[in-house]
Amino acid sequence: MTDGVLHLKVRAATVGYVLRQWIVDCSPKHSLIGKEYRLWLKNYLALYGVSNAVLAPGYKDPR
Repeated sequence: MTDGVLHLKVRAATVGYVLRQWIVDCSPKHSLIGKEYRLWLKNYLALYGVSNAVLAPGYKDPR
């Protein structure tokens, strides 16, 4: 992690599972409530078009 940002390259087929396992807040405005959401996705549009992104906590399809 550099300057509070962690960059990962993850295959599209597993990204939803990884985000759920790490309990990453993927909501557009980082609005999930709970102490378990200590991480949030900086660019939630990076998940656009990924079919299993619905598994990520708080993800909403921008369409």
